[in-house]
Amino acid sequence: MALYEYGDPAAPVLVCVHGYPDNAALWNPVAARLTDHFRVITYDVNGLNLYRANVVPRLLRPEPRRTDVPVPAVSPDGDAFVTTPLQTDVARWAPHLGVQVIRGGHWLPRNDPGLVARLTLQHTRRVAGWQV
Repeated sequence: MALYEYGDPAAPVLVCVHGYPDNAALWNPVAARLTDHFRVITYDVNGLNLYRANVVPRLLRPEPRRTDVPVPAVSPDGDAFVTTPLQTDVARWAPHLGVQVIRGGHWLPRNDPGLVARLTLQHTRRVAGWQV
């Protein structure tokens, strides 16, 4: 597995995971903006066959899940893949879901890494009780 680390090894860890069909390089501009605050770790998710072998069966037979950790969802208003039904589904297992609608489209980390970095920092500060 290709793993990439940025920032101070003693800083709090932030893991950034890409989706299909991207790779870890998607997060490079975001990671560069967050290294003053985090040890950022990105990695290349293995290919489509591993995805199909692991994710599809779980989608067909989902296990009950729940988290009380606050979950942020950034919903670009121009992204057809991030829809209200998807957010509603996430809200079933994450009752502390916060949805922030922003102007933008798909591949937001690539198109506006500064915004993604700011939103990430704001959320982690809020969850950790840091001063925003």
